[in-house]
Amino acid sequence: MAAALPFEGVGKPFLREGPAYERDTVVAEALDGVLGRAIFALPDGAEWFSGHVALFESARQFQVIASPAAGCADGCDCSPDDGSRRFRLVFKEARRQRLAHAVVDATGGDYIQFDAADAAGCHFEPDKMVAGEREVDALLDAFFPRLAKRGADARANGEAFACVVVFGRLVCQQLLLFAPKGDNAPAPAKRKFSALVDSGPLIEGGDGGESG
Repeated sequence: MAAALPFEGVGKPFLREGPAYERDTVVAEALDGVLGRAIFALPDGAEWFSGHVALFESARQFQVIASPAAGCADGCDCSPDDGSRRFRLVFKEARRQRLAHAVVDATGGDYIQFDAADAAGCHFEPDKMVAGEREVDALLDAFFPRLAKRGADARANGEAFACVVVFGRLVCQQLLLFAPKGDNAPAPAKRKFSALVDSGPLIEGGDGGESG
C-alpha cells in the first residue's frame, strides 16, 4: 500500500480540494528568479518526498511536498521516455498563508535531481546525500519531526524504516503565490534559522508543520 502523504493540512487536502482552493484564491505575488538552498527527505518505498527551501536573498522559507503528477493538460508529455518520474511540487509559506505549485521531471533515484516540466521552471541540483541511519535520524528530528516519529514508531513495532536526506540548490524561473481572497498578506514574524555543517545557508528547524 502506498505511504500516506506527509504533513497533513498541506498534502492530501490541497491535492484533493485543489480546484475549489484555486476558485477561492488570488495570485498574491510572483517571485521571479527564485534561488535557494533545499533539503529533501525521501522515505524508502514512498511515492512522495518532502522538504524545505530557504531563499538566499530574502531568507523566506517554504515547505515543499512532491507527489506523483496525476495528469497533465493537453499537449503535455505525462510519461517521459527517459526514465524520469513526473512530480507535482506544492510550496507552502505558512506564515503568509500562500501556496505555489510546479511540475518537474525527477531522475537520479535517491540522489534525486529534477528539471522543469512547466512554466514555473524549477530545477534542483543535489550536492550532498546523507544515508547513514544515525545521521538521517538527526536530520529528521531537526527538520521532519512527523517523519521522525513515523520512523521511530515503525522500528518500535519491528517494522523496517529507511530514509535518505538530500541537500542541494533549487532554482525556479517564477513561482506564482496564491493567497485566500481578501488576504492582506501581513509580513511574517521574525524567524530563527539554524545551520548544519557543510550544508550551506539553511533552513529553519522543524516546527511540526510538515512531513511525517
